[in-house]
Amino acid sequence: MKTAPKVCLTLTAPTIAEDVAIARKYAAYCDLVELRVDRLAPAERADITAFPSSIDRPAILTARRVRDGGAFTEDDERARVSLLQDNLPAYDYVDLESDLVAPDLEALAARSSTRIIRSIHRFDGLDADEAALIDAVCHSATEIPKLAFKANTLADVTAFLRIAAALPPRERIFCAMGAAGAVTRILPGAFGSFLTFASPPEAMASMGGIGHIDIVRLNEIFHVRAIGPDTRPCGVTGWPLAVTASPEIHRRLCDRDGVDSVMIPLPTEDVREAGELCEALGFAGLAVTVPHKEALLPLLDEVSPEAAGIGAANTVVWRGGKRFGFNTDIGGFTDAISAFADRCDFSSVRVAMIGSGGAARAVAYALGKLGAKGAVFARNVAKAQEVAALAGFEARPLEALADAEGLDLIVQCTSVGNGSSDPADDPAPAYRFTGRELVYDLIYKPEKTPFLTRASRAGCRVENGMSMLEAQGEIQHKLFHGLE
Repeated sequence: MKTAPKVCLTLTAPTIAEDVAIARKYAAYCDLVELRVDRLAPAERADITAFPSSIDRPAILTARRVRDGGAFTEDDERARVSLLQDNLPAYDYVDLESDLVAPDLEALAARSSTRIIRSIHRFDGLDADEAALIDAVCHSATEIPKLAFKANTLADVTAFLRIAAALPPRERIFCAMGAAGAVTRILPGAFGSFLTFASPPEAMASMGGIGHIDIVRLNEIFHVRAIGPDTRPCGVTGWPLAVTASPEIHRRLCDRDGVDSVMIPLPTEDVREAGELCEALGFAGLAVTVPHKEALLPLLDEVSPEAAGIGAANTVVWRGGKRFGFNTDIGGFTDAISAFADRCDFSSVRVAMIGSGGAARAVAYALGKLGAKGAVFARNVAKAQEVAALAGFEARPLEALADAEGLDLIVQCTSVGNGSSDPADDPAPAYRFTGRELVYDLIYKPEKTPFLTRASRAGCRVENGMSMLEAQGEIQHKLFHGLE
């Protein structure tokens, strides 16, 4: 990684007073601020000259047009330019679009020592030719070119990385919008950008959709301003990856062990794209979650016996240019379920597993090693048979769970209920809990899925998958950073 970037806090409150308060509240997390004048209430725009003197950070003046993601319409263009001209001298930077012809504004910026950011926003994807010629948008050597583009896939990000790497050294601002572009905001230096934009937690409802990251999270979880040439990033991939606590767990472990690393979300429908981007950026490792654990296996050069045995891997480590695959879910689940069951003798435990995906394979393998007996219930009975064989269990159709009796432990291994509180998101609504079952759900957000909520109300002792995630994360951490 290159030199740590500067962090710019984007302010989008409707009043100057609110923006000043937010800028002061998060001053420790940012190096400069951007005042989005287009987000202000019209009556507030008369007071923007005094804004920079109210905060202790350099300020960017931005009045974004609708077509660039802002609020100024074409009918407002004359007023917009006039507003910029009246207030520009008070600011350290001003954001002007690449197609804006305004010699008076440029001359005023030069006299005022206000640096111009010459920006392009592309919401329809990456134009490789335009990106390669980004410096040509500048009208002078002192201007800073900026390109913000929508990354539809991780492949778009990898393609842009190659373009950025070929550009000559110069101050630039680059960012990819959308969930796939998170890596460009956490590791902007790797993409040749000296600046990354973030939003306050209060504004994430409106700014998160374009790819902004909460500025507190950007600093405390991703340590963005501490990233340097010795930082060894890792990734976590899955689809849709809307919920993942892996970066927080990784942060705690790295802080504990003094490891200079960060874990970055890489959402993708194609796990191959995540691997290619990790290799291009020199990542130490990649954590892999649903639905990619089985699809990952043929992409690896070498695989641990456990991962090969169950046909699923969730961890990639790069060593000597090769991809080594492991399955840390096995050890993670073993630790978690043993603690949950009070270190009981599993040979007397009758288990029902729900699901037949990659995570279920690891669970079945672990339960088989622990000596448990039981059955795998799934919609796809053929896949259930494959999973059941790993533990010496029976394979049954999902609807048969409604008639199951004498269960001691139920392990829910599907994604049904992930991120949901809707009672309809229950993988086995026909099963009636007796209250004596131990119920474990691999999902960890929400804290109680609809399935766990129903079990708890029936008197069952329940636990979510956070304990497994933390236990397997510890194993991954050691693999990624050569600690074991």
